[in-house]
Amino acid sequence: GGGGAVAGKLRSGVSIGGSLFMEDSGWKSFLVLWPVVKYLPTIHANFFQMAIAPLSFRLNSFWDKFFFCQSNVDPKVARQMFRKNWEPMSTALLGQLRSAFKPEGLFSRDGTKSYVQSLAAIRIPMLVLAGAADKQCPPSGLEKLAGMVAGCQYECLGRDTGQAEQYGHFDLIVGARARDEVWGKVLRFLEHHDR
Repeated sequence: GGGGAVAGKLRSGVSIGGSLFMEDSGWKSFLVLWPVVKYLPTIHANFFQMAIAPLSFRLNSFWDKFFFCQSNVDPKVARQMFRKNWEPMSTALLGQLRSAFKPEGLFSRDGTKSYVQSLAAIRIPMLVLAGAADKQCPPSGLEKLAGMVAGCQYECLGRDTGQAEQYGHFDLIVGARARDEVWGKVLRFLEHHDR
């Protein structure tokens, strides 16, 4: 439990491309850098802003495919995301996020609190949306999360479920069709449950 007064006022919740389980995440491949990274106070994302942003969707790069399903995002929007969407990340936060790559899911930084154990205590309607082509928070982790919340509604968005295109990670927010195919679902869900 937990949440106090705020939890008592919530009528529903939505998770869009975010999970406590990231066993299948493409970020997991970057764990090999941890022995060096852990000694830095922060990781600065100037690399994304200066090097990747101008080239985004021009070279068909690993980063473009990692963050987006290219057929579903306007290249100008992708370049703006790379240019403006990065803040310094504390190494302590990155250290904590490493726990999400394990089958037990995300723990507190000191390792004493499992956020996964709190899922069973959720008593409000939840909507969990995954992108079928999301390489950062793959559908497997979101489906696992949804299965631990009683009565949770889970949807994986992509061609197989009737959308015009596949959805990557950021596409769920800024995809060319997100306004209708994603945000419409969220709005209908909230309107139905937040009366």
